[in-house]
Amino acid sequence: MTVQRSVTAARPIQAGQRRTIHAIRKAAGLDEAAYRGLLAGVGVASSSDLTEPQANAVISRLRGLQTSSNDRAEGPFAAKLQALWISGWNLGVIRNRSDAALHAWMDDRFGDRGITHTRFLIDQAQAQMVIEGLKGWLERAAGVDWPTGKAAAGLPQLRAVLVAQWRRAVAVDAVEAYPAGDDGLREYAGELLHRDRSRLASIADRDLTMDDLIRISNALGVLIRARSAAGGDDE
Repeated sequence: MTVQRSVTAARPIQAGQRRTIHAIRKAAGLDEAAYRGLLAGVGVASSSDLTEPQANAVISRLRGLQTSSNDRAEGPFAAKLQALWISGWNLGVIRNRSDAALHAWMDDRFGDRGITHTRFLIDQAQAQMVIEGLKGWLERAAGVDWPTGKAAAGLPQLRAVLVAQWRRAVAVDAVEAYPAGDDGLREYAGELLHRDRSRLASIADRDLTMDDLIRISNALGVLIRARSAAGGDDE
């Protein structure tokens, strides 16, 4: 008796893979001839003919073609994501502040949707999904109590990061010379900016600018990283 073996055909290319291939090809500046040559390397003439494993191979090869300059964050939502990423670094949660590390995180979390770089964020809904994903990580890992409402961006958001930073700095004994509560953060900020601990009424003092808050955040980040040499948590 002849035993027939069933062969399971590989699944065809998936929609997310197709989007990823298109996005990376565009970012890498691959011309038509080079692209067709890459497809021929896996045995097909068109991306429509790719199987799921072949598509993964093409994606891997396309990523290998990208140069280091493509690691730079750009696009309409890049500044927002960079600011959040640096906040995570100053909180001691994110170990690498580079744009490349941000993109690696995006690829890990949203690569199946073709979102592997800030330049691939083409609309507000996509960007908000990535922004909320990053904010959720910082909330879980560092206890950031994000403000809500229409006026939540900008200064209120950075103040929320500062409060979380202060609590982490206190926890690792990085600011022992100051009170542990919110008054400690106020005094630290006053001394850092004006050499006067009593200068500010609170961290929400109306005289504090965005540049002031960034300076405070960066200074606290140095202290937190110095006392938490392990670097922080991975998501």
